[in-house]
Amino acid sequence: MNLSEYLELIKTLVRVGAVSSEIAKVNRSQEIMYDFLAAHGVKHLTFEEFPDGRKVLFAANRPGKVQQVILNAHLDVVPPISEAQFEPYEQDGWLVGRGAGDDIANAVICAAALIQMLDSNRSVGVIFTADEEVGGFTTAGMAERGYRATELAVILDGSPYVIDICEKGILVLEVKAIGKACHAAYPWTGENAADKLIDGYIKLRNYLKTKNLATIYYQWGETFQLCQMKGSDAENLVPGEASFIINIRYPDPARRDAIIKEVREATGCEVTVQRECPPVYSDENSPVLQHLLRTMQECFPKEQVAFHRMNGATDARHIVGWNVPIAITGADHRDIHGAGDAVRIDSIAPYIAWLVKSLSE
Repeated sequence: MNLSEYLELIKTLVRVGAVSSEIAKVNRSQEIMYDFLAAHGVKHLTFEEFPDGRKVLFAANRPGKVQQVILNAHLDVVPPISEAQFEPYEQDGWLVGRGAGDDIANAVICAAALIQMLDSNRSVGVIFTADEEVGGFTTAGMAERGYRATELAVILDGSPYVIDICEKGILVLEVKAIGKACHAAYPWTGENAADKLIDGYIKLRNYLKTKNLATIYYQWGETFQLCQMKGSDAENLVPGEASFIINIRYPDPARRDAIIKEVREATGCEVTVQRECPPVYSDENSPVLQHLLRTMQECFPKEQVAFHRMNGATDARHIVGWNVPIAITGADHRDIHGAGDAVRIDSIAPYIAWLVKSLSE
């Protein structure tokens, strides 16, 4: 394997600057990946185009939308802190550049593994997502269009040297209080919706404290975090309507309706779901996941490989309906979304080797 050409591909993709909102650049990254794979003998290459103009590349070693194994990684990146991040460089064993660690290197690892498995007895496909950083709706769209795995899905967008098998679900709720707008000089003529909203939030906080939920961070439990608030549009206008957005993460799918009900009853306000996705759960006793874990330990003998659970979310949330084990992992990285966004160079080849070994045996 020629690692240098894969490093050059990572650098080329970083230079594109494929920020999620810049669709032409995201599409350019997709085209670069297409050309690279075609030049290395991959024959089954398909572009799917979505209503907003995004292209998503699907590459496979066998024809068809249905493969035994599907890998997933994304080519879009978050906006840079400065444009200089789009000029990649190597330093102290790291390849630094916007998106190098999240998720360009992982996309290249998927491409490399596919190239090495062109003659494998197992059918393998790769979905190169175009909008993971803003919701991953193209992965959902690919699933809706019939792309799926029959045995295993591997999301290359996670922590190194572990296999995440669970993700919390997401509920983004708008909590709204209704009052009566009036001039701030004459508050007795109206009813301040912001006061009602704040009172409702305090009641919710007190309710969460009784369940020991209000202060839980980085733990496998439910978390409720107020993220946005809105009142009136003028400094002298008492709001007739006020709202906040609360971001809830929860591991148990059976709790979804109960959580909404609890927020509504605790606040006494109107509650509507703005966005949601289900929890992801795979059984660690699954033979295919046990095999992945065993081969990962063999490929990374110095690391303490283990199954893990994620508080965040990846595109795994969009393929739960495939009803196959889902594994989430990724090359070693640092400071994703930050100024030092980077991938550890000496983790790239072992991750390629791990994928090929685990999927071939």
